[in-house]
Amino acid sequence: MLKKWLKRFDNVNDLDVFIESIPYPETRRYVKHVLRNRGIYKALYLPS
Repeated sequence: MLKKWLKRFDNVNDLDVFIESIPYPETRRYVKHVLRNRGIYKALYLPS
């Protein structure tokens, strides 16, 4: 199922569309949390 889903969304350029297309709610929430935390760390530790 994962290969089929990845092939279907292979050329998606919009990250929000890609995330919302994740068929598993737990995985979708996890991805959102990881990306949120990435943004926080980037803001805290990378110079502007």
